[in-house]
Amino acid sequence: ATSCDGAQIAVQVGETVEVRLEGNATTGWAWTVTAVDPAVLAPAGEPDYETSGGGDGAGGTYTFRFDAVGAGETRVDFEYGPTWDSPEATPQTFSFTATVG
Repeated sequence: ATSCDGAQIAVQVGETVEVRLEGNATTGWAWTVTAVDPAVLAPAGEPDYETSGGGDGAGGTYTFRFDAVGAGETRVDFEYGPTWDSPEATPQTFSFTATVG
């Protein structure tokens, strides 16, 4: 699992990469993948969301999984922003680079 913005990781073909990002689905904001080379790291289904158990309105964690399917390097970019069109919102970003061997 990686949780450091700008991290560089190395994985082998056949391994799965997990990325956990803090967020709050009750706000109408969500993390989305905005860039990845699926020939290197293929998204493995939809992300999971788990609340932290703090009651209504509590935040939680999004877990994204990627399968390392081919040798190469890809940067993976994420954006945390509103699920509706909101030009005045300033989304958060997160990214890492994976080298698959």
